[in-house]
Amino acid sequence: MARRVGICAVAQTTYQRDKWHERFQGMALEVLEPLLEKTGLDFSEEQGIGMSISVSDDVFDARTISDNAMTDVLGAHMRCEEKVAQEGIQALYYGLAAIQSGHVDVVLVLGHCKESQGQSRNMVTHLAFDPFYTRPVGLDFTAAAGMQAQAYAAASDVTDDHLAEVVARAGRMARMNPATPETAVFSPEEVLASPMLADPIRAHHAYPVSDGAVGLILAAEDRARDICTHPVWITGVGNCMDSFFLGDRDLASNFALKQAAARAYRRAGIDAPRDAFDVIEISDQFAYQQPMWMEGLGLVDDGRGGAWIAGGGPDAMNVNRSGGMLAGNPLLLGGLVRAAVELAKDWRTDRVLRRLEALLLVADREQILKIHSRGKPMAEDVDLAHVARATPGFSGADLEQLLFVDRELAYAVLLHDVGSTSHAWDLVAPLLIDAHRAIALDREAIHVLRAEWAYLNRPDRLADLADLNFDRLGLLPLMPDAFGAVDQIIYPIPPILPITNPIELSSDAATSDWEDPL
Repeated sequence: MARRVGICAVAQTTYQRDKWHERFQGMALEVLEPLLEKTGLDFSEEQGIGMSISVSDDVFDARTISDNAMTDVLGAHMRCEEKVAQEGIQALYYGLAAIQSGHVDVVLVLGHCKESQGQSRNMVTHLAFDPFYTRPVGLDFTAAAGMQAQAYAAASDVTDDHLAEVVARAGRMARMNPATPETAVFSPEEVLASPMLADPIRAHHAYPVSDGAVGLILAAEDRARDICTHPVWITGVGNCMDSFFLGDRDLASNFALKQAAARAYRRAGIDAPRDAFDVIEISDQFAYQQPMWMEGLGLVDDGRGGAWIAGGGPDAMNVNRSGGMLAGNPLLLGGLVRAAVELAKDWRTDRVLRRLEALLLVADREQILKIHSRGKPMAEDVDLAHVARATPGFSGADLEQLLFVDRELAYAVLLHDVGSTSHAWDLVAPLLIDAHRAIALDREAIHVLRAEWAYLNRPDRLADLADLNFDRLGLLPLMPDAFGAVDQIIYPIPPILPITNPIELSSDAATSDWEDPL
Protein backbone atom coordinates (compact mmCIF):
# COMPACT_ATOMS: atom_id res chain seq x y z
CA MET A 1 0.00 0.00 0.00
CA ALA A 2 1.30 3.47 -0.89
CA ARG A 3 2.50 5.66 1.96
CA ARG A 4 0.09 8.28 3.24
CA VAL A 5 1.24 11.83 2.49
CA GLY A 6 0.30 14.95 4.44
CA ILE A 7 0.57 18.69 3.87
CA CYS A 8 2.52 19.89 6.90
CA ALA A 9 2.74 23.63 6.25
CA VAL A 10 1.62 26.23 3.75
CA ALA A 11 2.68 29.82 3.15
CA GLN A 12 1.86 32.43 0.55
CA THR A 13 2.44 36.04 -0.29
CA THR A 14 -0.31 38.48 -1.00
CA TYR A 15 -1.52 38.47 -4.61
CA GLN A 16 -1.30 41.96 -6.08
CA ARG A 17 -1.54 43.55 -9.49
CA ASP A 18 2.12 44.46 -9.71
CA LYS A 19 4.80 43.62 -7.17
CA TRP A 20 7.21 45.94 -8.95
CA HIS A 21 9.47 46.18 -5.91
CA GLU A 22 10.16 42.42 -5.73
CA ARG A 23 12.06 40.03 -7.97
CA PHE A 24 10.73 36.50 -8.24
CA GLN A 25 13.55 35.22 -5.99
CA GLY A 26 12.41 37.65 -3.29
CA MET A 27 8.83 36.43 -3.51
CA ALA A 28 10.06 32.84 -3.20
CA LEU A 29 12.08 33.69 -0.08
CA GLU A 30 9.04 35.42 1.40
CA VAL A 31 7.31 32.02 1.23
CA LEU A 32 10.24 29.73 2.04
CA GLU A 33 11.29 31.40 5.28
CA PRO A 34 7.95 30.93 7.12
CA LEU A 35 7.74 27.34 5.84
CA LEU A 36 11.11 26.52 7.41
CA GLU A 37 10.17 28.40 10.58
CA LYS A 38 6.85 26.56 10.93
CA THR A 39 8.34 23.11 10.40
CA GLY A 40 11.85 23.44 11.80
CA LEU A 41 13.18 21.80 8.63
CA ASP A 42 16.38 22.52 6.76
CA PHE A 43 18.13 21.07 3.70
CA SER A 44 20.38 18.59 5.47
CA GLU A 45 21.03 15.24 3.83
CA GLU A 46 19.49 12.99 6.45
CA GLN A 47 16.35 14.57 7.95
CA GLY A 48 15.90 17.70 5.86
CA ILE A 49 13.94 18.49 2.71
CA GLY A 50 14.82 15.78 0.22
CA MET A 51 13.41 17.33 -2.96
CA SER A 52 12.51 20.84 -4.15
CA ILE A 53 9.94 21.36 -6.92
CA SER A 54 9.51 24.84 -8.38
CA VAL A 55 6.60 26.12 -10.46
CA SER A 56 7.33 28.97 -12.84
CA ASP A 57 7.54 30.02 -16.46
CA ASP A 58 10.54 31.43 -18.32
CA VAL A 59 8.39 34.05 -20.03
CA PHE A 60 7.17 35.59 -16.79
CA ASP A 61 10.61 35.29 -15.17
CA ALA A 62 12.07 37.14 -18.19
CA ARG A 63 15.00 34.76 -18.55
CA THR A 64 15.82 31.45 -20.22
CA ILE A 65 15.89 28.36 -17.99
CA SER A 66 14.81 30.52 -15.09
CA ASP A 67 14.81 27.66 -12.58
CA ASN A 68 18.63 27.92 -12.56
CA ALA A 69 18.14 31.18 -10.69
CA MET A 70 16.05 29.37 -8.06
CA THR A 71 18.35 26.54 -7.05
CA ASP A 72 20.02 28.46 -4.24
CA VAL A 73 16.72 29.95 -3.07
CA LEU A 74 15.18 26.47 -2.83
CA GLY A 75 18.20 24.96 -1.13
CA ALA A 76 18.62 22.72 -4.14
CA HIS A 77 22.27 23.39 -4.99
CA MET A 78 23.88 19.97 -5.52
CA ARG A 79 20.57 18.44 -4.47
CA CYS A 80 17.39 17.12 -6.09
CA GLU A 81 15.46 19.88 -7.87
CA GLU A 82 12.72 19.78 -10.49
CA LYS A 83 10.65 22.38 -12.29
CA VAL A 84 7.02 22.29 -13.40
CA ALA A 85 6.14 24.80 -16.11
CA GLN A 86 2.42 24.05 -16.26
CA GLU A 87 -0.49 24.31 -13.82
CA GLY A 88 0.99 24.32 -10.32
CA ILE A 89 -1.21 21.50 -9.04
CA GLN A 90 0.95 19.20 -11.19
CA ALA A 91 3.85 19.97 -8.84
CA LEU A 92 1.79 18.76 -5.90
CA TYR A 93 0.95 15.62 -7.86
CA TYR A 94 4.63 15.14 -8.71
CA GLY A 95 5.71 15.61 -5.06
CA LEU A 96 3.06 13.15 -3.91
CA ALA A 97 4.38 10.53 -6.34
CA ALA A 98 7.99 11.13 -5.25
CA ILE A 99 7.09 10.43 -1.61
CA GLN A 100 4.82 7.46 -2.28
CA SER A 101 7.48 5.86 -4.45
CA GLY A 102 9.96 6.01 -1.58
CA HIS A 103 12.30 8.35 -3.44
CA VAL A 104 12.18 10.98 -0.65
CA ASP A 105 10.33 11.58 2.61
CA VAL A 106 9.91 15.37 2.56
CA VAL A 107 9.21 17.59 -0.47
CA LEU A 108 9.13 21.37 -0.86
CA VAL A 109 6.73 22.66 -3.52
CA LEU A 110 7.07 26.36 -4.28
CA GLY A 111 5.49 28.30 -7.13
CA HIS A 112 5.94 31.92 -8.15
CA CYS A 113 4.82 34.17 -10.97
CA LYS A 114 5.22 37.81 -11.91
CA GLU A 115 2.45 37.91 -14.46
CA SER A 116 2.59 41.69 -14.52
CA GLN A 117 5.94 41.58 -16.36
CA GLY A 118 4.34 40.32 -19.56
CA GLN A 119 3.22 42.98 -21.99
CA SER A 120 0.07 40.98 -22.68
CA ARG A 121 -1.35 37.92 -20.95
CA ASN A 122 -3.05 36.89 -24.17
CA MET A 123 0.26 37.15 -26.04
CA VAL A 124 1.81 34.69 -23.59
CA THR A 125 -1.06 32.19 -23.53
CA HIS A 126 -1.14 32.31 -27.32
CA LEU A 127 2.10 30.28 -27.25
CA ALA A 128 0.37 27.34 -25.54
CA PHE A 129 -1.56 26.33 -28.65
CA ASP A 130 -0.74 24.19 -31.67
CA PRO A 131 1.67 26.19 -33.88
CA PHE A 132 0.28 24.93 -37.21
CA TYR A 133 -3.52 25.13 -36.97
CA THR A 134 -4.61 27.25 -34.01
CA ARG A 135 -1.76 29.65 -33.25
CA PRO A 136 -1.84 31.32 -36.71
CA VAL A 137 -5.45 32.42 -36.12
CA GLY A 138 -4.54 34.16 -32.86
CA LEU A 139 -6.10 31.73 -30.42
CA ASP A 140 -5.31 32.37 -26.75
CA PHE A 141 -6.77 31.33 -23.39
CA THR A 142 -9.52 33.96 -23.48
CA ALA A 143 -10.64 33.11 -27.02
CA ALA A 144 -10.57 29.37 -26.28
CA ALA A 145 -12.48 29.91 -23.05
CA GLY A 146 -15.08 31.93 -24.98
CA MET A 147 -15.72 28.97 -27.28
CA GLN A 148 -16.05 26.61 -24.33
CA ALA A 149 -18.32 29.05 -22.47
CA GLN A 150 -20.59 29.23 -25.52
CA ALA A 151 -20.75 25.45 -25.76
CA TYR A 152 -21.46 25.12 -22.04
CA ALA A 153 -24.17 27.80 -22.11
CA ALA A 154 -25.90 25.98 -24.94
CA ALA A 155 -25.85 22.70 -22.98
CA SER A 156 -26.87 24.13 -19.59
CA ASP A 157 -29.20 26.59 -17.89
CA VAL A 158 -26.42 29.06 -17.02
CA THR A 159 -27.15 32.68 -18.01
CA ASP A 160 -25.30 35.99 -17.89
CA ASP A 161 -27.10 36.80 -14.63
CA HIS A 162 -25.79 33.63 -13.01
CA LEU A 163 -22.21 34.38 -14.05
CA ALA A 164 -22.56 37.96 -12.79
CA GLU A 165 -23.50 36.58 -9.36
CA VAL A 166 -20.46 34.26 -9.42
CA VAL A 167 -18.16 37.26 -9.98
CA ALA A 168 -19.91 39.43 -7.37
CA ARG A 169 -19.70 36.67 -4.77
CA ALA A 170 -16.00 36.06 -5.53
CA GLY A 171 -15.27 39.70 -4.73
CA ARG A 172 -17.18 39.54 -1.45
CA MET A 173 -15.35 36.41 -0.37
CA ALA A 174 -11.97 37.81 -1.42
CA ARG A 175 -12.41 40.87 0.80
CA MET A 176 -12.25 38.50 3.78
CA ASN A 177 -9.08 36.85 2.46
CA PRO A 178 -5.93 38.68 3.63
CA ALA A 179 -3.96 37.25 0.69
CA THR A 180 -6.03 39.22 -1.85
CA PRO A 181 -5.99 42.83 -0.61
CA GLU A 182 -6.54 44.48 -4.00
CA THR A 183 -9.53 42.47 -5.20
CA ALA A 184 -12.26 44.67 -6.65
CA VAL A 185 -15.83 44.02 -5.55
CA PHE A 186 -18.34 44.38 -8.37
CA SER A 187 -22.10 44.34 -8.20
CA PRO A 188 -23.91 42.00 -10.62
CA GLU A 189 -25.00 45.09 -12.55
CA GLU A 190 -21.40 46.25 -12.94
CA VAL A 191 -20.38 42.80 -14.16
CA LEU A 192 -23.14 42.79 -16.79
CA ALA A 193 -22.08 46.25 -17.96
CA SER A 194 -18.40 45.34 -18.40
CA PRO A 195 -17.15 45.04 -22.00
CA MET A 196 -17.18 41.74 -23.87
CA LEU A 197 -13.83 39.97 -24.30
CA ALA A 198 -14.87 36.82 -26.13
CA ASP A 199 -18.63 36.23 -26.16
CA PRO A 200 -20.02 35.37 -23.60
CA ILE A 201 -16.96 36.20 -21.47
CA ARG A 202 -16.93 39.77 -20.17
CA ALA A 203 -14.00 41.71 -18.75
CA HIS A 204 -15.03 41.03 -15.14
CA HIS A 205 -15.48 37.31 -15.89
CA ALA A 206 -11.72 36.82 -16.28
CA TYR A 207 -9.28 36.47 -13.41
CA PRO A 208 -7.16 39.58 -12.84
CA VAL A 209 -3.44 39.81 -13.57
CA SER A 210 -1.46 39.47 -10.35
CA ASP A 211 1.95 38.59 -8.89
CA GLY A 212 2.65 36.29 -5.97
CA ALA A 213 4.09 33.06 -4.64
CA VAL A 214 2.88 30.03 -2.69
CA GLY A 215 4.57 27.04 -1.09
CA LEU A 216 3.80 23.76 0.68
CA ILE A 217 5.72 21.14 2.65
CA LEU A 218 4.70 17.53 1.91
CA ALA A 219 5.86 14.61 4.01
CA ALA A 220 5.36 10.89 4.42
CA GLU A 221 3.18 9.94 7.38
CA ASP A 222 5.97 8.93 9.74
CA ARG A 223 7.76 12.25 9.13
CA ALA A 224 4.60 14.36 8.93
CA ARG A 225 3.60 13.61 12.52
CA ASP A 226 7.01 14.83 13.70
CA ILE A 227 6.86 18.00 11.62
CA CYS A 228 3.41 19.29 12.60
CA THR A 229 0.51 18.53 14.92
CA HIS A 230 -2.30 18.29 12.37
CA PRO A 231 -1.16 17.26 8.87
CA VAL A 232 -3.75 17.63 6.13
CA TRP A 233 -3.76 14.18 4.51
CA ILE A 234 -4.01 13.86 0.75
CA THR A 235 -6.56 11.07 0.50
CA GLY A 236 -7.33 11.01 -3.22
CA VAL A 237 -5.96 12.39 -6.47
CA GLY A 238 -6.96 12.00 -10.08
CA ASN A 239 -5.41 13.10 -13.35
CA CYS A 240 -6.72 12.93 -16.90
CA MET A 241 -5.49 14.79 -19.99
CA ASP A 242 -7.92 15.57 -22.79
CA SER A 243 -6.92 15.93 -26.44
CA PHE A 244 -4.36 18.66 -27.14
CA PHE A 245 -6.09 19.70 -30.36
CA LEU A 246 -9.28 21.64 -29.61
CA GLY A 247 -10.94 20.34 -32.75
CA ASP A 248 -10.96 16.86 -31.23
CA ARG A 249 -12.72 17.92 -28.03
CA ASP A 250 -16.35 18.17 -27.05
CA LEU A 251 -15.93 21.47 -25.23
CA ALA A 252 -19.10 21.06 -23.16
CA SER A 253 -18.58 17.44 -22.13
CA ASN A 254 -16.33 17.75 -19.03
CA PHE A 255 -15.00 14.35 -20.09
CA ALA A 256 -11.46 14.62 -18.69
CA LEU A 257 -12.59 16.18 -15.40
CA LYS A 258 -15.19 13.45 -14.85
CA GLN A 259 -12.51 10.80 -15.39
CA ALA A 260 -10.07 12.53 -13.02
CA ALA A 261 -12.78 13.02 -10.37
CA ALA A 262 -13.83 9.37 -10.54
CA ARG A 263 -10.23 8.26 -9.97
CA ALA A 264 -9.78 10.65 -7.03
CA TYR A 265 -13.05 9.56 -5.40
CA ARG A 266 -12.15 5.90 -5.84
CA ARG A 267 -8.73 6.36 -4.21
CA ALA A 268 -10.26 8.35 -1.35
CA GLY A 269 -13.04 5.80 -0.83
CA ILE A 270 -15.79 8.33 -1.58
CA ASP A 271 -19.08 6.88 -2.83
CA ALA A 272 -21.31 9.93 -2.36
CA PRO A 273 -19.24 13.03 -3.26
CA ARG A 274 -22.10 15.48 -2.72
CA ASP A 275 -22.09 14.67 0.99
CA ALA A 276 -18.34 14.22 1.42
CA PHE A 277 -16.86 17.74 1.54
CA ASP A 278 -16.86 20.55 4.10
CA VAL A 279 -15.21 23.07 1.77
CA ILE A 280 -14.50 23.05 -1.98
CA GLU A 281 -11.93 25.09 -3.89
CA ILE A 282 -12.38 25.36 -7.68
CA SER A 283 -9.83 26.80 -10.11
CA ASP A 284 -12.06 29.24 -11.93
CA GLN A 285 -9.98 31.35 -14.31
CA PHE A 286 -13.26 32.44 -15.87
CA ALA A 287 -16.66 32.74 -14.22
CA TYR A 288 -18.39 30.02 -16.27
CA GLN A 289 -15.86 27.45 -15.05
CA GLN A 290 -17.15 27.41 -11.49
CA PRO A 291 -20.56 25.83 -12.31
CA MET A 292 -19.09 23.80 -15.18
CA TRP A 293 -16.36 22.25 -13.02
CA MET A 294 -18.88 21.57 -10.24
CA GLU A 295 -20.91 19.57 -12.74
CA GLY A 296 -17.79 17.76 -13.93
CA LEU A 297 -16.96 16.81 -10.33
CA GLY A 298 -20.40 15.25 -9.97
CA LEU A 299 -21.39 17.76 -7.28
CA VAL A 300 -24.10 19.40 -9.39
CA ASP A 301 -26.45 17.78 -11.90
CA ASP A 302 -25.30 18.10 -15.54
CA GLY A 303 -26.79 21.19 -17.16
CA ARG A 304 -28.12 22.57 -13.85
CA GLY A 305 -25.29 24.91 -12.90
CA GLY A 306 -27.51 27.97 -13.26
CA ALA A 307 -30.18 26.64 -10.90
CA TRP A 308 -27.42 25.70 -8.46
CA ILE A 309 -26.11 29.30 -8.42
CA ALA A 310 -29.59 30.82 -8.17
CA GLY A 311 -30.40 28.53 -5.24
CA GLY A 312 -27.38 29.64 -3.21
CA GLY A 313 -25.39 26.49 -3.96
CA PRO A 314 -21.92 28.11 -3.71
CA ASP A 315 -22.62 29.29 -0.16
CA ALA A 316 -24.39 26.11 0.90
CA MET A 317 -21.48 23.94 -0.30
CA ASN A 318 -18.75 26.39 0.81
CA VAL A 319 -17.27 26.78 -2.67
CA ASN A 320 -14.28 29.14 -3.03
CA ARG A 321 -14.59 30.83 0.35
CA SER A 322 -11.18 32.29 -0.49
CA GLY A 323 -12.55 34.11 -3.52
CA GLY A 324 -11.03 31.61 -5.96
CA MET A 325 -8.96 32.58 -8.97
CA LEU A 326 -11.37 35.40 -9.71
CA ALA A 327 -9.89 37.06 -6.62
CA GLY A 328 -6.48 37.14 -8.26
CA ASN A 329 -4.00 34.27 -8.50
CA PRO A 330 -1.06 34.47 -10.89
CA LEU A 331 -1.12 32.29 -13.97
CA LEU A 332 0.11 28.74 -13.30
CA LEU A 333 -0.49 29.01 -9.54
CA GLY A 334 -4.28 28.73 -9.36
CA GLY A 335 -4.49 25.02 -8.55
CA LEU A 336 -1.57 25.12 -6.15
CA VAL A 337 -3.10 28.07 -4.29
CA ARG A 338 -6.38 26.16 -4.04
CA ALA A 339 -4.52 23.28 -2.36
CA ALA A 340 -2.71 25.65 -0.01
CA VAL A 341 -5.68 27.71 1.16
CA GLU A 342 -5.49 27.82 4.96
CA LEU A 343 -9.25 27.75 5.16
CA ALA A 344 -9.23 24.15 3.94
CA LYS A 345 -6.95 23.19 6.80
CA ASP A 346 -9.05 25.08 9.31
CA TRP A 347 -12.16 23.26 8.21
CA ARG A 348 -10.45 19.97 8.97
CA THR A 349 -9.81 20.99 12.58
CA ASP A 350 -11.90 22.32 15.41
CA ARG A 351 -11.05 25.88 14.35
CA VAL A 352 -13.83 25.73 11.75
CA LEU A 353 -16.40 27.11 14.16
CA ARG A 354 -14.37 30.22 14.91
CA ARG A 355 -13.65 30.98 11.25
CA LEU A 356 -17.19 30.26 10.08
CA GLU A 357 -18.61 32.41 12.82
CA ALA A 358 -16.39 35.31 11.74
CA LEU A 359 -17.44 34.93 8.11
CA LEU A 360 -21.11 34.95 9.01
CA LEU A 361 -20.78 37.96 11.31
CA VAL A 362 -19.05 40.05 8.64
CA ALA A 363 -21.64 39.04 6.04
CA ASP A 364 -24.45 39.95 8.44
CA ARG A 365 -22.98 43.39 9.17
CA GLU A 366 -22.61 44.13 5.48
CA GLN A 367 -26.27 43.27 4.87
CA ILE A 368 -27.35 45.49 7.78
CA LEU A 369 -25.33 48.38 6.37
CA LYS A 370 -26.90 47.88 2.94
CA ILE A 371 -30.39 48.00 4.46
CA HIS A 372 -29.73 51.21 6.42
CA SER A 373 -28.06 52.89 3.44
CA ARG A 374 -30.97 52.45 1.04
CA GLY A 375 -32.16 55.78 -0.28
CA LYS A 376 -29.58 57.70 1.75
CA PRO A 377 -27.00 60.07 0.26
CA MET A 378 -23.54 58.51 0.42
CA ALA A 379 -20.19 59.31 -1.14
CA GLU A 380 -19.26 57.27 -4.21
CA ASP A 381 -16.13 55.86 -2.55
CA VAL A 382 -17.95 54.41 0.49
CA ASP A 383 -17.16 50.68 0.70
CA LEU A 384 -19.76 48.95 2.89
CA ALA A 385 -17.80 45.69 2.85
CA HIS A 386 -14.81 47.54 4.32
CA VAL A 387 -17.04 49.18 6.95
CA ALA A 388 -18.41 45.73 7.87
CA ARG A 389 -14.92 44.34 8.42
CA ALA A 390 -13.87 47.39 10.43
CA THR A 391 -16.83 47.22 12.87
CA PRO A 392 -16.73 43.78 14.50
CA GLY A 393 -19.34 43.36 17.23
CA PHE A 394 -21.38 46.44 16.25
CA SER A 395 -25.10 45.87 16.64
CA GLY A 396 -27.65 46.87 14.05
CA ALA A 397 -28.42 50.01 16.05
CA ASP A 398 -24.69 50.80 16.29
CA LEU A 399 -24.29 50.52 12.53
CA GLU A 400 -27.31 52.70 11.87
CA GLN A 401 -25.95 55.36 14.23
CA LEU A 402 -22.50 55.12 12.67
CA LEU A 403 -23.92 55.92 9.24
CA PHE A 404 -26.68 58.42 9.83
CA VAL A 405 -26.57 60.25 13.18
CA ASP A 406 -25.89 63.95 12.70
CA ARG A 407 -22.51 64.12 14.41
CA GLU A 408 -22.67 67.79 15.41
CA LEU A 409 -26.12 67.43 16.96
CA ALA A 410 -25.41 64.10 18.61
CA TYR A 411 -22.27 65.29 20.42
CA ALA A 412 -23.28 68.92 21.15
CA VAL A 413 -24.40 68.21 24.70
CA LEU A 414 -21.60 65.82 25.53
CA LEU A 415 -18.80 68.05 24.30
CA HIS A 416 -20.21 71.56 24.77
CA ASP A 417 -17.31 72.71 26.95
CA VAL A 418 -14.54 71.58 24.60
CA GLY A 419 -15.00 74.30 22.04
CA SER A 420 -16.74 73.99 18.75
CA THR A 421 -18.66 70.78 18.37
CA SER A 422 -17.15 70.06 15.00
CA HIS A 423 -13.62 70.46 16.36
CA ALA A 424 -14.47 68.38 19.41
CA TRP A 425 -15.70 65.58 17.21
CA ASP A 426 -12.53 65.62 15.18
CA LEU A 427 -10.51 65.25 18.38
CA VAL A 428 -12.60 62.77 20.29
CA ALA A 429 -14.42 60.69 17.69
CA PRO A 430 -11.39 58.56 16.75
CA LEU A 431 -10.88 57.70 20.41
CA LEU A 432 -14.54 56.82 20.86
CA ILE A 433 -14.61 54.68 17.75
CA ASP A 434 -11.38 52.89 18.72
CA ALA A 435 -12.70 52.21 22.22
CA HIS A 436 -16.00 50.95 20.86
CA ARG A 437 -14.18 48.75 18.36
CA ALA A 438 -11.93 47.29 21.09
CA ILE A 439 -14.92 46.50 23.30
CA ALA A 440 -16.79 45.01 20.36
CA LEU A 441 -13.81 42.84 19.42
CA ASP A 442 -13.65 41.46 22.94
CA ARG A 443 -17.38 40.78 22.96
CA GLU A 444 -17.17 39.03 19.62
CA ALA A 445 -14.18 36.97 20.71
CA ILE A 446 -15.99 35.94 23.91
CA HIS A 447 -19.09 35.01 21.91
CA VAL A 448 -17.10 32.87 19.50
CA LEU A 449 -15.06 31.24 22.26
CA ARG A 450 -18.23 30.37 24.18
CA ALA A 451 -19.72 28.80 21.08
CA GLU A 452 -16.51 26.91 20.42
CA TRP A 453 -16.24 25.80 24.06
CA ALA A 454 -19.83 24.52 23.97
CA TYR A 455 -19.05 22.62 20.78
CA LEU A 456 -15.77 21.14 22.00
CA ASN A 457 -17.28 20.03 25.31
CA ARG A 458 -20.43 18.35 24.05
CA PRO A 459 -20.72 15.07 25.98
CA ASP A 460 -21.36 13.06 22.82
CA ARG A 461 -18.25 14.54 21.17
CA LEU A 462 -16.05 13.83 24.19
CA ALA A 463 -17.39 10.29 24.36
CA ASP A 464 -16.62 9.78 20.66
CA LEU A 465 -13.08 11.13 21.13
CA ALA A 466 -12.53 8.78 24.07
CA ASP A 467 -13.74 5.81 22.03
CA LEU A 468 -11.57 6.72 19.03
CA ASN A 469 -8.42 7.17 21.10
CA PHE A 470 -9.04 4.51 23.76
CA ASP A 471 -6.45 2.03 22.50
CA ARG A 472 -3.86 4.55 21.26
CA LEU A 473 -3.78 6.49 24.54
CA GLY A 474 -4.00 3.42 26.76
CA LEU A 475 -7.09 4.73 28.54
CA LEU A 476 -8.46 2.77 31.49
CA PRO A 477 -11.95 2.79 32.98
CA LEU A 478 -12.39 5.40 35.68
CA MET A 479 -12.27 3.73 39.13
CA PRO A 480 -12.52 5.18 42.65
CA ASP A 481 -8.99 4.09 43.54
CA ALA A 482 -7.66 6.38 40.79
CA PHE A 483 -8.23 9.24 43.20
CA GLY A 484 -6.96 7.61 46.41
CA ALA A 485 -7.83 5.22 49.22
CA VAL A 486 -10.21 5.82 52.12
CA ASP A 487 -7.45 5.31 54.70
CA GLN A 488 -5.51 8.20 53.12
CA ILE A 489 -8.21 10.70 54.13
CA ILE A 490 -7.40 12.58 57.38
CA TYR A 491 -10.54 12.58 59.52
CA PRO A 492 -11.31 14.12 61.83
CA ILE A 493 -9.24 17.17 60.92
CA PRO A 494 -6.59 17.80 63.60
CA PRO A 495 -6.82 21.12 65.45
CA ILE A 496 -4.70 24.04 64.32
CA LEU A 497 -1.64 24.49 66.54
CA PRO A 498 -1.74 27.65 68.69
CA ILE A 499 0.49 30.62 67.85
CA THR A 500 3.05 30.85 70.65
CA ASN A 501 5.43 33.46 69.25
CA PRO A 502 3.42 36.18 67.46
CA ILE A 503 5.14 38.81 65.32
CA GLU A 504 3.82 42.39 65.40
CA LEU A 505 3.66 44.13 62.02
CA SER A 506 4.37 47.86 61.88
CA SER A 507 3.41 50.44 59.26
CA ASP A 508 6.01 53.00 60.34
CA ALA A 509 8.00 52.57 57.15
CA ALA A 510 5.02 53.54 55.10
CA THR A 511 4.59 56.88 56.85
CA SER A 512 8.22 57.88 57.50
CA ASP A 513 10.69 59.63 55.20
CA TRP A 514 12.28 56.32 54.34
CA GLU A 515 12.97 55.89 50.60
CA ASP A 516 13.47 52.77 48.61
CA PRO A 517 17.15 52.75 47.58
CA LEU A 518 16.11 51.30 44.23
